[in-house]
Parts: sequence; C-alpha cells; structure tokens
Amino acid sequence: MGDLARVDHKQKLRRIQSGIDAAKDAGRWTGRPPAGFDVEHGYLQVNADEFLTMRRALERVAQGYIFADAADGTPVAESTLRALYNDRRDLYFYGEAEDQRLQAAAQELEPLRKPDIPDDTNLPEQEIRTIVRDEIHRHQK
Repeated sequence: MGDLARVDHKQKLRRIQSGIDAAKDAGRWTGRPPAGFDVEHGYLQVNADEFLTMRRALERVAQGYIFADAADGTPVAESTLRALYNDRRDLYFYGEAEDQRLQAAAQELEPLRKPDIPDDTNLPEQEIRTIVRDEIHRHQK
C-alpha cells in the first residue's frame, strides 16, 4: 500500500511540474514575484514605487554604502538587498534580465537612464523617488 502512495505522489509532482513548465513557456510567472514587481493575470508588472525603492537602495550599495546602511529606512531586508545586488543588479540599473519574463516586464522601463542625482546629495528620499518616478513616466510616454 505504501508503494502505491509513493508512486501516486511522484505522479502528482510530475503533473505539477509539467504545469509550472507550461506556464513558464507561455511567459507566465509562477511563485512569488521579484522585489519591485507584481503579478497580474499571471504576468509580471512593474510596481514603480517598490522598484524605485529597490533601485535607490542598490545605488547606495554601488556608491559604497554597506548593505545594512543602504537598506536602512527602506522595507528591504539586508539579505534581500545583498541577493538583488549579486544576482539582479542589471535589472534594476539598466532594465536588463536573462529571464525573458522579467525582460518583458522591464520593457516598460526602457530606456531607463541613470537618475541625475549627485552622489553627495542632500535631497530627502521622497524627493529622490519623485525625480526618478517622473523620469520613468517620461520614458513610458
């Protein structure tokens, strides 16, 4: 009886994986979306506020801040920021991704230029977000 249950379980896992693979082949996102994105009707969409928060935190790391300081004041965990910086930095800086589903969602960001914000700025975080958000909306039109 136990062997039958094991075989049945393996078949279920194969069917589930087959469904996930078919969804990926169709360009649909399965699972939790990356930071800065939402899933709508199975497809990734950019969440501008969250995306810009991630981008600004990653810019701080690139400017030499340690991960803990760069994540401070944002809803981003230090470990998440570290993973994004190591694995998906180009997505947040240049709108480029190896995964075609991410690339398709990032198309609405292109061309995304580096924000015109000096490294030693005294602008408050909200003002910086407004500048970058306006830049993205200008490029989307």
